[in-house]
Amino acid sequence: MINNKILRKDNIQEILSLSPTQQGLLFKYQMDPKSSEYMEQVVLKIKGDITDKEIERVWHHLISTYDGLRSIYKWEKLSNPVQIVLKEIDLPLYFEERVGDCTTILNEIRDNELKKGIDLTTEPLRIRLVNGANHEKIMILTYHHILWDGWSSGILIDSFTRLCNEIEVDKELPSKIKVTPWREYIKLVRNRDIDGEKKYWANYLDGVERNEISPQSTHNKHIDNKSHRETFYIEDNDYKILKNACIQNKHTLAGWIHSGLGILLQIHSNHNDIIFGSTVSGRNVNLPNVEHMIGLFINTLPIRVIKNTDTKVFELIRHVEKSMNERSPYETTPLSSIKEYCGFKGEEGLFDTILVFENYPLNLDRNSKVDIDVISISEDTHFGLTIMVMEKNNKLEFILNYKCNKFSQEWIRYFMKLLYKVILKMVNYYYDKVINIDLLDEEEKHQLLAQYKKSEYSNDELIMERFESHA
Repeated sequence: MINNKILRKDNIQEILSLSPTQQGLLFKYQMDPKSSEYMEQVVLKIKGDITDKEIERVWHHLISTYDGLRSIYKWEKLSNPVQIVLKEIDLPLYFEERVGDCTTILNEIRDNELKKGIDLTTEPLRIRLVNGANHEKIMILTYHHILWDGWSSGILIDSFTRLCNEIEVDKELPSKIKVTPWREYIKLVRNRDIDGEKKYWANYLDGVERNEISPQSTHNKHIDNKSHRETFYIEDNDYKILKNACIQNKHTLAGWIHSGLGILLQIHSNHNDIIFGSTVSGRNVNLPNVEHMIGLFINTLPIRVIKNTDTKVFELIRHVEKSMNERSPYETTPLSSIKEYCGFKGEEGLFDTILVFENYPLNLDRNSKVDIDVISISEDTHFGLTIMVMEKNNKLEFILNYKCNKFSQEWIRYFMKLLYKVILKMVNYYYDKVINIDLLDEEEKHQLLAQYKKSEYSNDELIMERFESHA
């Protein structure tokens, strides 16, 4: 908690303006400070020869190293909001002793932390350390997304793990690593090529229309907008088939999966030209040691997927990957500016579905004196459907976070099933036309054709009917 003693003039290191992405998150926070949207939690299990006091020392070291961990935000009576980087803060670390079922205790603490909320003006980060049975400790980090992104979580977890294994009683911790100050990123974003980004995005999104997947917007209008999640995996032989297809045809997994989602959204919306959100790391910038910085670099940008009756699968993938590469110089463009550049009117966003291909730089050493396991990294956004993908342990993990007032669990599970199918069917249909991809089982086709008595239905039309039956 930042008290008046800490927030004194001689304790202020610097005052910075916010990045465009931070401004967007602050705007949403101001609309509803008690909302859990963009509150994030990282849960770690710590096992080994380390005391609470040593963990406290590690956190003091980390907080003194990274500016973002010593920052608060102010906006009242100011023409523009600011981020205040302090020289020192009271460590937001809280200890707790608990006995009982680990899962029950963890869920209870996580829920309590989310209910407590986050105050960006005093304590954007809280760390709770729970001592359990068998010399295990659970550490829960609760913070607002305005502080840092997923890549930064990986850096922080790696640094924490390394220091826990290097700490020795009555000895100084290793010297702090040299980190580029956050102000350098703010300068870079403020000096970006406005004319270039305006020309690029106006051309890229010329003629685009918002196409939405929201099958239950009317049916569930009285349900709150809490988020639920569903998970599925592409693993074992299917993972090998997909991985080999990408390698042989010189595609990235990210490009393949973006294309697969685009194809499924085309089928569902009955549009050949669709857009959805694609989250980028934002670290493709000219800053020294940017890969070691902690902060909010990520940005969510529109990606456009177009097909016609003759478009082949490999052509669609190449087009998607080409656009992902060409947007690279303009990845710092705020989404609000992109809306303006393409002439999109209205209060709603360009899209309500986003794909996040996670690439956390985690390098946890399993042969160390202190073992750190990542139990979960969870987040909640304002988008109707957020699809997070992570490649780990020779499999792909898909986590679908969805708003309950827009989607039912049944609908999401059917969507997951089809997303799995389309990503793998693209291997066999690689040189075939996109419109020929058949996602329905024979039993599903017979059921639908019998139900609608219309044998001239196309595959896409049958899938749309199937979607409606799950709404």
